[in-house]
Amino acid sequence: MATSYGGFLHSDAPNPMILFFLHCFIILLLLQLHVRSSYPSVTLSHSLLTVLHTPTPGIPWLQTDRAPENAPLILTSFPIMGLPLLVEKIHLLLNLKNAEIEEKMNALREEQKATLDWIEAENKETLEGLRRDAEAKEHELAE
Repeated sequence: MATSYGGFLHSDAPNPMILFFLHCFIILLLLQLHVRSSYPSVTLSHSLLTVLHTPTPGIPWLQTDRAPENAPLILTSFPIMGLPLLVEKIHLLLNLKNAEIEEKMNALREEQKATLDWIEAENKETLEGLRRDAEAKEHELAE
């Protein structure tokens, strides 16, 4: 929510759904790094020599197949490596989070039931005490 001076108000506790999706995003990034690490890598060294690369002039009679610059990006044109593994890992992560949430909900239900039982017992004791006091006062007034 924006304030009058242009800043933003933040809640004290972060939203658990945001944290969950952030966690998933980080896992996705790590999985992508893991998948990419299987490719051969190029080692860069810090040297004082700088190699100047001049681009070779294009061959005028050779036409390259080029898509128009405003063509839509089609994701199927990129190789997707390890997508089933990634989907499976995300599915397992979601199942794990679901189990954690259900466990917390069950614990909260048990705690709520115990608290309600305690409140009910306290109220019964208080009510019994008030009834005894009322009966004693009625008995005194009757005499």
